[in-house]
Amino acid sequence: MIPAQNVKTILLPPLLTTSASTHGMSIDTKGFDYCVIDVIQGTHVTNAYQLQEVVISESDTVTSVTSQTQIVALSSSQATTASHAYAIPTLAATSIGSVLTIQFDLKDRKRYVGLYLLAHATDPSAVVCAVARLTRGEESPITAAQHDGENLEHTSASGCIGIVN
Repeated sequence: MIPAQNVKTILLPPLLTTSASTHGMSIDTKGFDYCVIDVIQGTHVTNAYQLQEVVISESDTVTSVTSQTQIVALSSSQATTASHAYAIPTLAATSIGSVLTIQFDLKDRKRYVGLYLLAHATDPSAVVCAVARLTRGEESPITAAQHDGENLEHTSASGCIGIVN
């Protein structure tokens, strides 16, 4: 087994957020021990745009992000609160965007892990997307299809293309 090849990738494709819009990604983590989620925010027209919430959740039976249980220790908002352990940094209008990386061990987690994004209520639109990578799998994916994980929240979302040699 080559650890660098033992990865499954799941995509929340680039979306144009609107005022207070919500977006989600749900992942079946069965057979994997570690998860890295990159939430990518593009540029915007004001110097205050930011996501209002980035919530990580989990469930043993439910794949819908809004019905899963929030993991407070992995969740973020504009400020640290009782239900958000981290603050999301504010982006500048002149920035090239940002990447918020969330890394966590899956061994003590439930089978389904969700990512819930809430856009700021008063800021204009911006492009946001997320890429999740599951690693340390029990078995190495062999084909490109096995490397491409399904976003259970949006089953029609596809876009992870792998070249396996």
